[in-house]
Amino acid sequence: MSINLQIKDTELDVSRTIYMLYMDLDLQIARADTKSQVILSTTTLVSALLIGFGLSDEIAQDINELKVILLILIGFMFLMLIWALIFALRASFPSIKKSHDMRNKGYNLYFFGDIADLDPSDYVIQFGDMTNAELRDAALAQIHAKSMIAQTKFRFVQLSMQFLFAAVVLMAIIQFLQLFI
Repeated sequence: MSINLQIKDTELDVSRTIYMLYMDLDLQIARADTKSQVILSTTTLVSALLIGFGLSDEIAQDINELKVILLILIGFMFLMLIWALIFALRASFPSIKKSHDMRNKGYNLYFFGDIADLDPSDYVIQFGDMTNAELRDAALAQIHAKSMIAQTKFRFVQLSMQFLFAAVVLMAIIQFLQLFI
């Protein structure tokens, strides 16, 4: 074997490549779930801080211009926290369109939801009747579906993080402005 071979000229172990893609996507989905859980926890803590400091008696007494600004900022912070929470929850429960296998039977013998819907003996027979190409296509269709799940989760995690960051910045501004009350 020559060291100067180009990648396009070498044989590809399709099963190993599919497995690597599948496992990588599982890890990406797990990372998105972990980030979503951290955001949910952080949002809860920041919300508790908002209740603890944001609605103090000092702000409610003797309303002046600064206190009105503080109340408006607290309201915006509350909205940012709600949006952070909503997007973190959406990352936990993404919805995507169901994909179908290449034989147009309306199910994919590589997808756990479709496998569970079949009678065990039907699954064994149908799986055994698949050609290598059909199995490859079913696995790749499942990889594509997992990619869509990961993309959706990360999009919602990113939005949630942006809203949480905005809420924390507003919290810092509110804390600073409370020094002048």
